[in-house]
Amino acid sequence: MSDQITAEELAGIKIFSALSAEALAEIADVCRPARYEVDETIISSRDGNHDVFFLLHGQARVVNHTMLGDMVGYGELSEGSYFGELSAIDGGPRSAEVEAVTLCSVAALSPDDFRRTLGRHPDVLFAVMRNLAAMIRRTNLTVLSHATL
Repeated sequence: MSDQITAEELAGIKIFSALSAEALAEIADVCRPARYEVDETIISSRDGNHDVFFLLHGQARVVNHTMLGDMVGYGELSEGSYFGELSAIDGGPRSAEVEAVTLCSVAALSPDDFRRTLGRHPDVLFAVMRNLAAMIRRTNLTVLSHATL
């Protein structure tokens, strides 16, 4: 694995689809590469890390654990996805955990650099906002379906 992220790798990230090669190169310059083995935790709800992660290669799953220790799956992430944005935006704790399903290569971006990217690139900001709106809608439907059982 290279010790530097390239613009070409970031071009596969869905929220960056409208960016120029120059803009991708600027973001790549401030990203850090990381690799995670199968079943390794990428994001833990117990750590103080607030980075945003871009999934370059592999598959991951978003999970949480009940107070009894049961795992609740929220969904699967594939190449081109990103995660960790909530904590990067507000500095709050992680709302879920992310685990590698396969060998995963990611690009990590600090909260400051992520917020700077959102400010400089309105297309990225709106893509993140659309994704957050979709998460809220899914959550509302889940709550409603459980409330009417």
